[in-house]
Amino acid sequence: MNYIHELDKIAIGSRLKQLTELFMRDMVKVYKEFHVDFEPRWFTFIHLLSTHGEMSLKEVAVQLNQTHVAANQVANALEKKKLIKSSKDTADNRKRMVSLSSRGREIVELLEPVWNAVDKAVEDLMTDTRSNLFAEIVKIENALEEKSMYCRITERLNKNIISNVAITHYLPVHKHAFIDLNVAWLTTYFKVEPHDEILLFNPDEEIIGKGGKILVALYQAEVVGTIALLKVNDRVCELTKMAVREDLQHRGIGRKLLDAAMQLARDLGYRKLTLLTSPVLERAINLYRSYGFTESSQKSLLLGNLERSSIQFELNIHNQ
Repeated sequence: MNYIHELDKIAIGSRLKQLTELFMRDMVKVYKEFHVDFEPRWFTFIHLLSTHGEMSLKEVAVQLNQTHVAANQVANALEKKKLIKSSKDTADNRKRMVSLSSRGREIVELLEPVWNAVDKAVEDLMTDTRSNLFAEIVKIENALEEKSMYCRITERLNKNIISNVAITHYLPVHKHAFIDLNVAWLTTYFKVEPHDEILLFNPDEEIIGKGGKILVALYQAEVVGTIALLKVNDRVCELTKMAVREDLQHRGIGRKLLDAAMQLARDLGYRKLTLLTSPVLERAINLYRSYGFTESSQKSLLLGNLERSSIQFELNIHNQ
């Protein structure tokens, strides 16, 4: 049995590539029998121009769902074969206009019977196999427009990672990771300010010692994320020092930390959560808003101590 077949769904790209190569190989044979110097990969480009006439290369790329670079490469090959001709757009010299040359029109006329035969042969193939391949292709294309294979694959990978992430209470042994993770993201976007240093380098005294809590995310026995609850008063606490290791960001660990911190706040009897974020951190803002956080005018413990531009959010949790 063909090993690619044994791999089944995981080799879908290879299977489709092999099927395409099978069709292309046979088309090369057909063109050779007609003594025409023509490659199957040129068909859609030439057929488009024969139907629509002169077009900009950008329009060709859009119509064929190709990158501009890919369309340009085909155009160069076709112009070298004298099947198309290029010109500058009279309204915009930066635009490359392409159209069939006289030789190109001759080739289209010569190959029209071949392409009609291809159409009928494919129809016969669908009848013989009792398949509605093109309808299924359309369904797959539409589904991939809504959610790409990249998104589908990374979602699965993220589920595998997040299922192995454990949220636990901070211990003194986690101090260096708490510092490193937070310094890493702060220096990426801003700078570590004096008030950051107070909390980061003295978490046992400045957060836990003053009635707050710290949670850490563990993955493969390493601390990969942190979040802290800074006590404001008996009814309000502030979410702060939320960080996730860079290579594991956007995989759901931040949400898992936030969920655990919010539940801990409820368990401790807090009625409101506040937090500070920056206007430049759009992902973070979208995350907090998805939980129901709204902008607050009340002054945070940290707001007056930070130089970086900040927005304060709050959420009532007593009735959730």
